Amino acid sequence: MMTIERITQVASACAKLVHDHAELLKDVLEGKRIEAKRLNDAQMCNEGAPPLPETLAHLLFMCDEIGRMAVEANDMGAAAAVEWLKVRPEPARWYRYAARREKAMRWIGFVQGALWALDAASIFQLKRMNAPEDSQPEPAPAA
Repeated sequence: MMTIERITQVASACAKLVHDHAELLKDVLEGKRIEAKRLNDAQMCNEGAPPLPETLAHLLFMCDEIGRMAVEANDMGAAAAVEWLKVRPEPARWYRYAARREKAMRWIGFVQGALWALDAASIFQLKRMNAPEDSQPEPAPAA
């Protein structure tokens, strides 16, 4: 299970990949710096992907939000949520903690899938990014 701290680290690493990819595409982006910006509802509902600059800006927005979700989950704390259940049988606090953590995990999956689809990272890189820090990285597969 990915810790809250690890979720935050992965979100930061994803944001770095977005910036690195934007740097590689600076000609396409006409030298514009990509800033985190949420797509509006109309852009999300249109068929097809939004233009590349908006896509990258939305991915940065999602990375920022993942960090916020992790902070919220950390503030609730799993240990505090378990203690809360001992005092009050109402599981609302536990569910709030789990919901924020799980939403952060889903968003990481979306961001990483987009990074792969944009050819900003390989599945192998993303897999290693998600692995616990103390695990031994498996060797890169032969081409």
